[in-house]
Amino acid sequence: MRYLTVAAEYIGSCIKDDSQGQIDCHELLLDEDLCKELEEWNADYKVIIPLDMDEREQRYDEIKILDERGIRLAKKLTEAIKGGAKVKYYSEGKLKYLDHVFHAHLTRAVGAKRRR
Repeated sequence: MRYLTVAAEYIGSCIKDDSQGQIDCHELLLDEDLCKELEEWNADYKVIIPLDMDEREQRYDEIKILDERGIRLAKKLTEAIKGGAKVKYYSEGKLKYLDHVFHAHLTRAVGAKRRR
């Protein structure tokens, strides 16, 4: 099981492995479409990163939309990780973790016997 965080970054990947730091989506063997979505979301969020709190408050609606996209991407990431994953989402606009933790377990192999 992997423990990951999705958070907008000014430089580097928006995916962090809790034990390894920033990790590129291609290292996780993710689908190219998901990698592109993550990269586009991160690029869109970069304009928020250097803002102070007053400027962030003025762009509340934009941050809300970016966070909604980020949460959806965190959920997709959870489902895409082979071997299972727990994924947290950090809102760069609000400077805090949001209460969304997505968790996916390994699924049993087809034909595996069920324990009783």
